Formats: sequence, C-alpha cells, structure tokens
Amino acid sequence: MKSRRIDGVIAYSSILVIVLVLVYLLIRPLIYLLGLCSALDAQCKYITTLFYNPVVYWLLVAGLVFSLGRYVIGRLKRSRYLKTFSAYKYDDVRLSKIIDGLDYEFKVFVSEKKQPVAFYSGIFRKALYLSKGAIIYLDESELEALVLHEVAHMFNNDALHLSIARLLSDLFFYLPGIRMIYNRWEAQKEYFADGLAAKEVGGSGFVINALLKVSHLRLSTSRSVASFSSGKTDVLKRIKKLQGKKVRHNLSRAVLVITMLVILFVGISARVSSTSIDESGCPMHLPVEVNHVCTS
Repeated sequence: MKSRRIDGVIAYSSILVIVLVLVYLLIRPLIYLLGLCSALDAQCKYITTLFYNPVVYWLLVAGLVFSLGRYVIGRLKRSRYLKTFSAYKYDDVRLSKIIDGLDYEFKVFVSEKKQPVAFYSGIFRKALYLSKGAIIYLDESELEALVLHEVAHMFNNDALHLSIARLLSDLFFYLPGIRMIYNRWEAQKEYFADGLAAKEVGGSGFVINALLKVSHLRLSTSRSVASFSSGKTDVLKRIKKLQGKKVRHNLSRAVLVITMLVILFVGISARVSSTSIDESGCPMHLPVEVNHVCTS
C-alpha cells in the first residue's frame, strides 16, 4: 500500500510538472496573439521578460520535441511488435491452470518466438504477452512466478506510471540526474514485483530460478526483448534483494556534478538575458515583431 501511495505521488507530480511546462510554453505566444501585453502598458516589460527567457524557453521546447518524438517512435515500434503475438488458445495445461487460478482478469497473447519474452502492455485494457520459449523453458512454479511478476506490474499500473515518469525524464534530457532518479524508481518497481511473486508462489527460489533461466537464454540468443529480465535493473541485484540482502544503488558523482553544472549554467544564462533591457524598457532579446508591443 505504501508503495502504491509513493507511485501515485510521483506520477501526479510528474503530470503537474509536464502541465506547468506546457502552460509556460503556450502563454508566451498567447500573450502576443491576444494582444494582452500591450493592454498592460507599464507591466509589459515584466511579463515579456518572465514568459520569454530564450535559454529556458528553447531548452523546454527541445525537451518537449525530444520526449514526444521518443514516445511516438516507441509506440509505433511497440505496436508493430505486438502484432507478432496472437490470442492464447489455452493449449498449454500449465499456463491455463496458472491463469485460471488468478482473481485478476486480463487477456493473454502468445508468440511463436523461441526467445523468452514476458511483459505486459496496456493501461486500460491490460494484456500479458508471452513467448513459447518462456512457456516451454520454465517449469510450472517458475512459469507461475514469471506470470505473477507481470500481474504485480498490472496491479500497480506500472506501465502508466513509468510512461509518465519517462516523459518527464525525456523532457529534461539535459539533466542526467533526473534519468538516474527514474532508473532508481524503475528498479524499486522490479523489486516490488519480484517480492510479490515470491510471496504468492511460495518462495523466492522460484523467482530466482526463473530470472536465471530467462537471462541465460536471453544472453545466448541474438536478440530478445524479455522485459522480465532485460530491464535496466541488474538481475544480480534483483536476486540479492530476493535473498534478503542489502542492495546498494551508488549515486554517480559525475552525473550529479553534470546536473548541477547544467542547472547553474541555465540559471546564470537566464539571469543575464532577463536583465538585458533596452532604453524603451523592453527586453533586448525579444524579436522585432514583439518588441514593438512594448513601445506602443
């Protein structure tokens, strides 16, 4: 329950930041298009300076283009990949038994790939995707652990939460510290799903065996997208967590220093550009077509 509250806080905070960025990017053109700036006369220079800082503005525009571009490309690739799966025909006794024993309803799709693939997709209509390789290679308890791991992700709406957080980290791609925080949060989600699967299946050994088998087969094949064990969270760290050992996530000092330097650079640049006012009281960095509004 505590984990779900934290997920909600992070997700809603990310949405709030994204909305504020969009508002910031839209207010500037609206001020000039609607003629609001000229109506404020003396306050014009303060508003134009506030809502048009070239350093901040264009960094946010670049981040927005980058994040939306990655999202659209990712969705197109994922949609094309999901077409290689077909609806499960309940032709495997073990998998059918596992699915029928769950109280959580979802669709199941299976591909003919020999590589071990296991992930879930969907926000409103959730579905589990498995490959024949994952079904055949694992024994019943290990297969159940794999399915329960993905069901835990479904139950927590991890696809939605991580998509929102990923948009935010891409939006501020020039701040590597945000990506580091995102990776840490993603790791916590994997630990939670592993722990829930171990609790339900009757022991962490089944989850560990499934992780080792899937990761071994994934490394021995040329290409795989087995999200069960190929995420950015190290498999060995997940195993240590399942064994009750302490897992350390060392914060990269280089990443933190770079992040602080970028923030410092943006802050200084924003301060310098915002104080560049000409004799008429207008910001010197504004375009000519905008500057005439202040002088009118």
